[in-house]
Amino acid sequence: MTAEELQKKKEADEDAKDPPQDDCFEYKLVGVNVHSGSANSGHYWSYINTNRGFEESECPDWIKTEKDPWMEFNDHTVSDWDFSKIKNDAFGNSEES
Repeated sequence: MTAEELQKKKEADEDAKDPPQDDCFEYKLVGVNVHSGSANSGHYWSYINTNRGFEESECPDWIKTEKDPWMEFNDHTVSDWDFSKIKNDAFGNSEES
């Protein structure tokens, strides 16, 4: 191997290492925007996690998004929404056989 190849391998190995613990974060899902239609036109609506104001240290279940209250914001209507429906309501264009 050339010196250049060894340097590239060393850099790739360093990039593949896990980050230091201080650089590891968990994020909480707080919203989903959905589009229905084509690239030229369509309709957008949102599902919003309405649970706010809790820190991880205050609430051990803070990361459990599926247990939080969610709402659907769709044009002029706002209604309660069940997070367990996310796969059906927010994933794109599944074809039925």
